[in-house]
Amino acid sequence: MTVLLSDLTLLRQQFERFLNFLVLDAGNASLRIRVIELGIECQLWQETEQLIEDGLASHPDNVSLHGHAAVICLRNQEYHRASEHFEFVVTHSDVPPLAISYNFAFALFYMGQYEKAFSILDKVNAEESLQKSVNLLAARCLHHLGDVERAIGFVRRIDESQFDDEAQGLLALLLYETQKSAEALEAANRTLNLNPHQLDALLARASLETEFERYDDARRDYIVATTAHPMCGRAWSGLAQLDMHDMQFEKAQSELEVALKYMPNHIGTWHMLAWIHILHGRAVEAKAAFDKSYEIDRNFGETHGGFAVVAAMQQQRKLAEQHMRRARRLNPEGFSVYYAELLLLQSEGKAQEAQAFYDSVMENVRLPSGAIMGDLVKRRMAELSSK
Repeated sequence: MTVLLSDLTLLRQQFERFLNFLVLDAGNASLRIRVIELGIECQLWQETEQLIEDGLASHPDNVSLHGHAAVICLRNQEYHRASEHFEFVVTHSDVPPLAISYNFAFALFYMGQYEKAFSILDKVNAEESLQKSVNLLAARCLHHLGDVERAIGFVRRIDESQFDDEAQGLLALLLYETQKSAEALEAANRTLNLNPHQLDALLARASLETEFERYDDARRDYIVATTAHPMCGRAWSGLAQLDMHDMQFEKAQSELEVALKYMPNHIGTWHMLAWIHILHGRAVEAKAAFDKSYEIDRNFGETHGGFAVVAAMQQQRKLAEQHMRRARRLNPEGFSVYYAELLLLQSEGKAQEAQAFYDSVMENVRLPSGAIMGDLVKRRMAELSSK
């Protein structure tokens, strides 16, 4: 609600008057809460924070004070502190206000506690004004939990008349991740006609364009995404893929380092960084990147395939074979083990065996198609086999 200047002046005068009363009656919790509410309405954030802090020191069990503290912390993006205050309100209320439950889930979402956030939202009977927000946040929680089909269901709960660019963009991304390419592209285009900077739609369309090998179009979308949303690791990672395809490895490495700053737990991005080091013969740096991937998931086959490649680069056949066996067990379709074997044969001077092995792989093994990493490794294998 927009407050007119004259109204704001009156509110601030009222705030000052009530604040003077509070000085004379500092222990009056009801009066303090009224002053805090006026401070929030006047957007006097610093003064309001101090009033809340002083109030909680005197009244640590006051639910209203915890509720206001939570909102201020949320505004300051102090999600952990906000969640602590919200939890106090929820556990000390018979029926917590809807806005409190939603904001509690919102804070948990930004802390990465997606399951707990969703459990709160799933129990909320949202009034009409909050239905869209609740469904969107629930969908985002499920997306992070890997339940993409169910996430789509929550987005589709939103009344068509309420559909806006955020809902459409998220739907486009979810459809893309469930291989519904035509629907995803339609939703992304529809969204970007409404808002050319909507992040989810840009990611969905750029990903599709990359798969369709329309690299110039994909690059344009990723550049828009990284410019409008510079903290989006997925957009930087996508841009790095395109630069890897164009053999601009130094540029790609810089982009991957930015991507990992914002999504340090993304295995695929660590793998891309590792492969840049591999293609430049930097075994130690490649292993360091694979080590990061291993910390995230010890049972990811291509990480062990990567370790095999590093061992092969260092001509450690026994160690390479150990990793190759585990990589095959975890992911029989992984392609790193083929690169590692070819590298071993080449380093051992077995040129004819290397060529025969390469020919067999190309004839019998279906390496990833349409994927830039797969294409890059196939090109490098062809170079190795020809030496």
